[in-house]
Amino acid sequence: MAGQASNTDLAAKVSSIVLRQFEKLPKKGKPVVKQGNKVEWTVLAGIVEVRLPANGQDEKIGGNNDDPNMKCVALATGLKCLPPSLLSRTGDCLNDSHAEILCRRLFQLYLYAELEKALTSIVDDAKPSGSDVLEKENGKWRVREGITYHMYISQGACGDATMESLFSQDHHAEESEQPNLELATTTPNDETSLPRPSTSSLTTDPSPPPPKRHKPNPQTPHLPILRGRTHPTILSALRTKPGRRDAETTHSHSCSDKILQWSILGLPSSLLSHHIHPIYLSSLCIAEHYDHQASLRAFHTRISP
Repeated sequence: MAGQASNTDLAAKVSSIVLRQFEKLPKKGKPVVKQGNKVEWTVLAGIVEVRLPANGQDEKIGGNNDDPNMKCVALATGLKCLPPSLLSRTGDCLNDSHAEILCRRLFQLYLYAELEKALTSIVDDAKPSGSDVLEKENGKWRVREGITYHMYISQGACGDATMESLFSQDHHAEESEQPNLELATTTPNDETSLPRPSTSSLTTDPSPPPPKRHKPNPQTPHLPILRGRTHPTILSALRTKPGRRDAETTHSHSCSDKILQWSILGLPSSLLSHHIHPIYLSSLCIAEHYDHQASLRAFHTRISP
């Protein structure tokens, strides 16, 4: 999105729109302060649709709170993920209820609604307007020129994007047994080159040294899969939820891994992809536990050739 608005202005505007939309929701289901001053907390995620004005200029982006060119089209909170013992055989339960994942599901509902508008306008001549989001291209639908989507997350995505920031908060966390895994060639060669919030590097940190790297197996060139926050010094690995070691393991990949997948396959589901060209996030706005280099690795470079 070329224009006069800086990335900082856009990030501030996106976060403001999502937070104001969350504040409009009723109190039911929101975090509260329980007896004994026990404060509940959750993660908030939202997707904002940004449109360039019809005149091709974007003065309003980053402007006042009533910007007609920006709106929150999906919003969700959540922290839960079902373990194998609670999975439903009939498919009537969501396996992954982390905020980012729920937000993407809601965005898909938004696309279904826009697709219905577009298709209805074709069948029914009495409704010529159709969708102002989608337009026809090569037998499928695509997002109109000048429309982009930006995701806000109240804290860094679980998994690879936050391993360093969380590890720096607990220098003395013990690593579990060595994993019986083959590390891929896409794992960074030098972990100490990745900056962390603390001034010391991983090699001078008083925590246990990183485990030795295994030679990659040519027959299994994929990334290793680790559980939650185990082996925090192994970067670029695929990880499952949850991060807590006292919780039952799950079959769900971390949000870092799923956002990485969206950057390749897009936000629409496999069913929607039959009708809509891929739609990608133009930016991620992360409020807490943000590390630029870690996010760049987690969401992009760890799959680069």
